[in-house]
Amino acid sequence: NGRASQALGLCEEAARLFISYGDRRGEDWARFLRCTLLPYALPGAGVEEARAELARLAASPHPMRDGRLEDSLDTYAVVLGRGVDPAEGWQAWRLALVPNLHSREIMGVPMPPTPPAAV
Repeated sequence: NGRASQALGLCEEAARLFISYGDRRGEDWARFLRCTLLPYALPGAGVEEARAELARLAASPHPMRDGRLEDSLDTYAVVLGRGVDPAEGWQAWRLALVPNLHSREIMGVPMPPTPPAAV
Protein backbone atom coordinates (compact mmCIF):
# COMPACT_ATOMS: atom_id res chain seq x y z
CA ASN A 1 0.00 0.00 0.00
CA GLY A 2 2.97 2.32 -0.48
CA ARG A 3 3.89 2.44 3.19
CA ALA A 4 6.86 0.10 3.25
CA SER A 5 9.16 2.76 4.71
CA GLN A 6 6.72 3.41 7.55
CA ALA A 7 6.36 -0.33 8.21
CA LEU A 8 10.14 -0.68 8.18
CA GLY A 9 10.39 2.03 10.84
CA LEU A 10 7.80 0.24 12.97
CA CYS A 11 9.79 -3.01 12.76
CA GLU A 12 12.93 -1.18 13.85
CA GLU A 13 11.06 0.42 16.75
CA ALA A 14 9.61 -2.98 17.74
CA ALA A 15 13.07 -4.57 17.69
CA ARG A 16 14.41 -1.84 20.00
CA LEU A 17 11.46 -2.35 22.35
CA PHE A 18 11.93 -6.13 22.48
CA ILE A 19 15.66 -5.67 23.09
CA SER A 20 14.94 -3.23 25.94
CA TYR A 21 13.19 -5.91 27.98
CA GLY A 22 15.19 -8.90 26.79
CA ASP A 23 12.55 -10.62 24.62
CA ARG A 24 14.71 -12.55 22.14
CA ARG A 25 11.72 -14.12 20.32
CA GLY A 26 10.09 -10.75 19.75
CA GLU A 27 13.40 -9.27 18.63
CA ASP A 28 13.89 -12.14 16.16
CA TRP A 29 10.44 -11.66 14.62
CA ALA A 30 10.85 -7.87 14.40
CA ARG A 31 14.24 -8.26 12.70
CA PHE A 32 12.87 -10.91 10.35
CA LEU A 33 9.83 -8.84 9.36
CA ARG A 34 12.20 -5.93 8.72
CA CYS A 35 14.07 -8.22 6.29
CA THR A 36 10.85 -8.96 4.43
CA LEU A 37 10.14 -5.23 4.03
CA LEU A 38 13.61 -4.07 2.96
CA PRO A 39 13.24 -4.95 -0.75
CA TYR A 40 10.09 -2.79 -0.89
CA ALA A 41 11.33 0.12 1.21
CA LEU A 42 14.77 0.30 -0.42
CA PRO A 43 14.47 -0.95 -4.01
CA GLY A 44 17.78 -2.35 -5.24
CA ALA A 45 19.94 -2.12 -2.11
CA GLY A 46 17.20 -3.54 0.11
CA VAL A 47 17.60 -7.07 -1.23
CA GLU A 48 21.29 -7.23 -0.32
CA GLU A 49 20.65 -5.69 3.09
CA ALA A 50 17.85 -8.23 3.66
CA ARG A 51 20.18 -11.11 2.72
CA ALA A 52 22.85 -9.86 5.12
CA GLU A 53 20.40 -9.41 8.00
CA LEU A 54 18.81 -12.79 7.29
CA ALA A 55 22.27 -14.40 7.42
CA ARG A 56 23.00 -12.69 10.76
CA LEU A 57 19.70 -13.93 12.18
CA ALA A 58 20.28 -17.49 10.94
CA ALA A 59 23.81 -17.46 12.39
CA SER A 60 22.65 -16.48 15.87
CA PRO A 61 20.26 -19.18 17.10
CA HIS A 62 19.25 -19.29 20.75
CA PRO A 63 17.09 -21.53 22.96
CA MET A 64 14.19 -19.05 22.97
CA ARG A 65 13.88 -18.93 19.16
CA ASP A 66 10.47 -19.72 17.69
CA GLY A 67 10.56 -22.83 15.49
CA ARG A 68 8.26 -21.12 12.99
CA LEU A 69 10.85 -18.39 12.63
CA GLU A 70 13.55 -20.97 11.81
CA ASP A 71 11.37 -22.25 8.96
CA SER A 72 10.59 -18.71 7.84
CA LEU A 73 14.30 -17.83 7.66
CA ASP A 74 14.89 -20.69 5.22
CA THR A 75 11.79 -19.90 3.18
CA TYR A 76 12.57 -16.21 2.83
CA ALA A 77 16.15 -16.97 1.82
CA VAL A 78 14.68 -18.92 -1.13
CA VAL A 79 12.34 -16.01 -1.94
CA LEU A 80 15.27 -13.59 -1.98
CA GLY A 81 17.28 -15.99 -4.13
CA ARG A 82 14.51 -16.10 -6.73
CA GLY A 83 14.11 -12.35 -6.73
CA VAL A 84 11.57 -9.98 -5.24
CA ASP A 85 9.30 -8.01 -7.54
CA PRO A 86 7.90 -4.98 -5.68
CA ALA A 87 4.93 -4.98 -8.07
CA GLU A 88 3.80 -8.30 -6.56
CA GLY A 89 3.38 -6.72 -3.14
CA TRP A 90 4.61 -7.86 0.24
CA GLN A 91 5.00 -11.63 0.03
CA ALA A 92 5.47 -12.45 3.72
CA TRP A 93 1.74 -12.33 4.45
CA ARG A 94 0.78 -14.54 1.50
CA LEU A 95 3.47 -17.06 2.39
CA ALA A 96 2.49 -17.08 6.10
CA LEU A 97 5.93 -15.77 7.11
CA VAL A 98 4.45 -13.79 9.98
CA PRO A 99 4.06 -14.71 13.65
CA ASN A 100 0.89 -16.70 14.31
CA LEU A 101 -1.23 -16.37 17.45
CA HIS A 102 0.88 -18.89 19.37
CA SER A 103 4.08 -17.06 18.40
CA ARG A 104 2.64 -13.73 19.52
CA GLU A 105 1.56 -15.08 22.92
CA ILE A 106 4.95 -16.40 24.03
CA MET A 107 7.71 -14.11 25.17
CA GLY A 108 11.35 -15.11 24.95
CA VAL A 109 12.63 -13.57 28.16
CA PRO A 110 14.87 -15.49 30.53
CA MET A 111 13.20 -16.47 33.78
CA PRO A 112 15.04 -16.26 37.09
CA PRO A 113 15.69 -19.61 38.73
CA THR A 114 12.89 -20.81 40.98
CA PRO A 115 13.97 -21.17 44.60
CA PRO A 116 13.59 -24.67 46.01
CA ALA A 117 10.33 -25.32 47.81
CA ALA A 118 10.51 -25.11 51.59
CA VAL A 119 9.89 -28.38 53.34
